[in-house]
Amino acid sequence: MKKTVFFLFFLQALFFLNAYEWSVYGLETGEINNMCFLENGNYQEIICASNGFYIFENSEWLLYSYGNLPVWDVYADLSGTGDLIMIMGDGSYSDGVYLFTLDISEFTILEWFINPAFLLRNEYNGIYYAGGSNGLIKSNNGINWENVIFFDGMNCHAMAIYDEHIIVTANENEIYYSTNNGEEWLESPSNLLITDMDFDQSGKLYAIFPDMSWSSGLWSSDDFGASWLVEFWDTMLSSVFITPEEKIFVGWQEPAANEGLALWDAEQEELHFFNNGLPNLNINNITYCPFIDCPNIICCTDDGSYMLTDYNITSAQENLFGTDFNLKNYPNPFNSTTMISFELTAKDAENCQLKIYNAKGQLVQDLSQNLQNNFLEDKSRSDEENNKFGKIREYSVSWDGRNDSGLKMPSGVYFYKLGNKRLMQTGKLAYLK
Repeated sequence: MKKTVFFLFFLQALFFLNAYEWSVYGLETGEINNMCFLENGNYQEIICASNGFYIFENSEWLLYSYGNLPVWDVYADLSGTGDLIMIMGDGSYSDGVYLFTLDISEFTILEWFINPAFLLRNEYNGIYYAGGSNGLIKSNNGINWENVIFFDGMNCHAMAIYDEHIIVTANENEIYYSTNNGEEWLESPSNLLITDMDFDQSGKLYAIFPDMSWSSGLWSSDDFGASWLVEFWDTMLSSVFITPEEKIFVGWQEPAANEGLALWDAEQEELHFFNNGLPNLNINNITYCPFIDCPNIICCTDDGSYMLTDYNITSAQENLFGTDFNLKNYPNPFNSTTMISFELTAKDAENCQLKIYNAKGQLVQDLSQNLQNNFLEDKSRSDEENNKFGKIREYSVSWDGRNDSGLKMPSGVYFYKLGNKRLMQTGKLAYLK
């Protein structure tokens, strides 16, 4: 324990001397899935990696591996032995929940479980949960596991817990929530693919819709998963984490228009990036070290794990929505018609879509055809008239506050999204009837 505490003290002093800079925390190379910090009769720092897990012992990181299976999450065995409970697997017959006995460095399978996605302990009642392709399983002690029958046959992606409230996402776009510690389950009417979630201290839930979809972005729920609103749209998001100081961090996986790590300022609706000095921008997970007495954030990346101890937004790279396409609309607010304008080449316009959504993320009107009509006018011109087909020019498309059925929408806040296979940008407008 003394060696671990000395290591933490040394790193803490080092980080205070190097404010505003990323520092290696753990491993400088290798694919890192997660970092776990346990108090199990001792301070334990564990790196979950693509080939096993590492523990800091005798002033070095020691690898423990079982068939080179990736480790995704680790918890302490509550029996007080110092042993570890973890999920491992990559879609093979060896996937499952394992017990690692420290004294003899031995892995023991506790429950076979294909493609495990998460391992979580409910601090409210002490129950462990694990989810994956098999559904959802639970355990009162981490050793003996049983199926949660409701989720049999489902592919579970993520779980979040706040007091007696539990949220589980499953299959392609299903969200289930319980208000009584899993005794009963209800399905949210929102159809969202959620792969990572985190609660703030007030009980507001933030979640990631990944990949390259028109619904991709950061979403939030004020009623424990029953209903959802979009915070911002963007593609290839991978993770969300809320610090003890209530800072909302999001990470991306490549390729993405935005990438790396950013702080989301929900009040100002701005992203502030912290990518300077971060060696790898492919973020697998975001966490923090509770053993260091200062605010910190840890990025687990495709090549190493890194810590930042100063995330004042004045030191960040700011990136506001619309900077790539110079996306804007006028007038805003509007009560009759607003003109959405943006800049891109006619070649890029050929592959772009423009759509209007309400605050719940529901499609209101698809304006892509109007954009394509403008594009066809450009394409019909000669190179001389068009001043070269690849030159950036301004396009504009109007919206009159109607949906695809021609009905006037109610007053409120709406979002417009412009995107192609390479970029996606979002703007916000206010409609006042």
